[in-house]
This record gives sequence, structure tokens and C-alpha cells, in this order.
Amino acid sequence: CFKISWSSRAWCFLSSPPHHPRAITQVRATTTAVRASPPPTLERQPNSSVLINIEVSEDDSLESFEQAAADFAKRATIRGFRKGSKVPTQVVVGELGAEAVKSKAIQDISDRAIARIRSSNDIQLIGQSKIEGGEDSVIAVYSPGKPFHMAIRCDVWPTLEWTGELGKDISIEYELDAVPQDRIQSALDSIRERYLVAKDTPDGYEAAFGDCVFGDMMGYVMNDDGTKGTALPAVASGEGVEIVLEQGRFMPGLVEGLVGAKAGDTVDVRVEFPKQATRTLTPELAGKPALFEVKVSAVKQRSLPELNDDFANSVREGLTYDELYKEVRNAVGEEGDRRNKEKRNVKIEEALVSITKCEIPETMINEQTKEKFAVMMSEQRDSGVPDEEIKKMITKEGFEKYKKVAYKNVYRTLAANIAIDDLAQREGLSFNPDDVEDQVGLMKAQAEQRNEPFEENMVRGRLESTLKRDTVLEWISERITINEIGPKN
Repeated sequence: CFKISWSSRAWCFLSSPPHHPRAITQVRATTTAVRASPPPTLERQPNSSVLINIEVSEDDSLESFEQAAADFAKRATIRGFRKGSKVPTQVVVGELGAEAVKSKAIQDISDRAIARIRSSNDIQLIGQSKIEGGEDSVIAVYSPGKPFHMAIRCDVWPTLEWTGELGKDISIEYELDAVPQDRIQSALDSIRERYLVAKDTPDGYEAAFGDCVFGDMMGYVMNDDGTKGTALPAVASGEGVEIVLEQGRFMPGLVEGLVGAKAGDTVDVRVEFPKQATRTLTPELAGKPALFEVKVSAVKQRSLPELNDDFANSVREGLTYDELYKEVRNAVGEEGDRRNKEKRNVKIEEALVSITKCEIPETMINEQTKEKFAVMMSEQRDSGVPDEEIKKMITKEGFEKYKKVAYKNVYRTLAANIAIDDLAQREGLSFNPDDVEDQVGLMKAQAEQRNEPFEENMVRGRLESTLKRDTVLEWISERITINEIGPKN
């Protein structure tokens, strides 16, 4: 061991293994001057990132190591010492190992450097910082009481450069969607479905697809031998139940089992519960067979009312069919207007990106992609994809594959959002905050009615972003050339 003379305290390493208490021994030195580390420096890097270079002085190297050991001592249980009491550094090192203490010291040095950068530079660091070369490479060269160099890579909020002018360099063109006749007809048919006419049938009439069966229904667990087991009163059972004989409308087997039934019959129908559990279907019953006893009281034929003035008057007194048709067409047209407006907005965003220059950091790309990936998985579940299949898709490989496909769209969205934020600030564009509160309140009430969790801060943030986007894009649309091409059909 040799004495180190650069500070009032110094450490030297003996030949003992690092985890041994004698591995690090404190010695006294004669020099009293404190040598502080110089301020960290910045190097601009590609993709909106920076490299923070940190030169750690002899004294800071030692002080950071001792402080890390002291912090461990406050929280850890050290043999022979009360928790929270002052424990010599060499004892902490002996208990936890030199690498653990070095790791803590390196993280503290990193945090202090980042704090200094934040306070002394007009720069916004984002995301998780990373030690250049990895922490292990710094631990390997870190000897308490000796100076060393380390570097941290951080993403920064991107800077925006305008390379064109809105009114001068932007013009967009897009094709309007026509009001589709099939959507109008579908909307009319939906209204007719709500006003179906159920006609009585003669004695002995056998139920057919499209008819409606009325009766009392009770569900039972099916035993292994095919007989009725315990009753299931809460699962689609009840008196005076109306069962429309349309395939796919109920659980598999129920509709098919009632085809041919007559008024007065008691029919045992074998069914199979859906494989996916729901709020009303417990996991114990999901995918299991069951028996339903249906006592048929009546079979009626269903017929759609004709589209005429009488039908329109039944929808609303005094309404004619021509007026009903116009109302439906306008409602469908409003949906088309929303689609056309979004097509316009996407074109404006693309044009914004074309007259700006901005490097998007990987942190923002990853976060936006994760959000879109999560939304896609949620939509898969809502569409009926089993959880087992969704879990297979939620893998690192699956995410990377999705990221590659979505990268272009994610980049455009982020670059456009940065330009929109810049314009909103520069031009003083804002939205009515009461609109946000109204929508948040409505969505919260709906979630409570469905007994679903509601993350108010997240919802509020998304609504604010949407309203800001709509406000700015509407402002831009009034200042650029827009060529709307009429629908082909």
C-alpha cells in the first residue's frame, strides 16, 4: 500500500478481494486544499442529443464514494451497527462490495452534472440519460481519490427551424369523400330495426330464422353426461324473454336450437359460452357448455316497416319520409365532413413538416410508438382477440416490428406537433379551457357509469393537445391555398 497525499483523506487498495473489509483502508494525507471538479461540458450530437463530459477531480472522486457509502449505511442493515447509525466506509464496502458503492457514487455524480447543465444552459433534457460505454466501463476505471472522466448521453427537446413561409410556400390538395349511399341506407335500416312489426302466427307455426320467440328461459351447467346441473339464474335467464332468431346474435347454439319450436313447447337447447370472459361471464364459465330450458309462449314473425310517410310519422309525429331522409343524409354527411376535415389536417401537417427542419430524438419516437402500440393492442382486445393471443404479440420483437412499420407516421406526427406548438406560442393561439373541463367532466361521468378507471390527468392532456391542434390547423387553413377536389362518385 502507498500513501496518497492529495487530500485530507485518501483511499488505497490492498491485495485483499474487493468485498473484504480490508480491501479499502483510510489513510491520512497532509494536503488540505480542495480540488473541485470543473463544470461539465456539452457536445452536440446527432438526432437531437448531447454528450455531457464530466471531469471528476480527486476530491470529488473520494467525497462521492464516501457519501455513497454513508447513504447506504443509513438504509442498509450492517452487522454490528444500528440502522441509521454512522458506519465507517470500509465496513460498508466490506458488507456491500466496492462495485455497489461505486455504482451509487457514479449515479450521484451523474445526477449532479445533469442538474448543473439544467441550471446553467438554455437546454431541455428529456428521457433517460445513459452512461457512455456503460456503467461497468466507468466502474473499471473509478478509483476513489483519483480523477477520472465519464460521459453521459441525453436526448434534448428538439429545436425547430423554419425553412419556408406559411402563406407563400404551402398549398395543399385533397379529394373530398362523397356521402356514401350505402351508409345512408344502413342508417335508415337501423331506424327500421327499432320499429319492427311483430305479427302473430297461426297455431302450430314453427319458428324460422328471422322470427322472434317469446318465453321463459333458465340456464343450467351441463353435467358430463349431458344432463342439467346447477341453475345459472344470472346468465341470460328470465321470464318473458324475447329471442330474435338471427345467427350470431346470441351465444352459439341458442338460435339454432329454437328453429322449429312452436308455441307451448319446452325446448332444451345446448349452448357453449364464449371463450372470452366478460363483466357478466365469469372465467369459470367461459368456453364451457351449458343447457338452456326455454318454455316457448309465442312465436311471431318480424317484418320491417315500409319506408313511407306512415313510417316517418311513427318515428316522430308530423315527420314525412322526405324530411326523414334529409335528416339521415345530413347526419351521415356530418360524419363525412369530419373525415374530410381530418384529411385536410393531415395534408396541412405534411406541408408543415416540409417547410421546417427538426431532428426528433429517439426518446420521443419510442414514447409515441409505445402509446400507439398500446392503443392497437387495446383495439385488438375490443375486437374480440383473446388475451392469450394479445400476450403473444406484446414482445420486444413485436414492438420493434411495429416501430419499423409506424416510424414514418410517428415521425411526421411528432414533427408536426412541434411546429404546431411553436406556432401556437408565436401567434398567441389558444382554445377555451372551459371546453376541456366540459369534456373531461362528461368522459369522467361516462367512465363512472361503466365502472371503469379514469385517468383524469392523461385524458386532460390529450384533450388539450387535440384542441390546440384543431385551433392551430384551422388558423393555418385560413392562410394557405387549399384545392378541394370533388368526389369521383
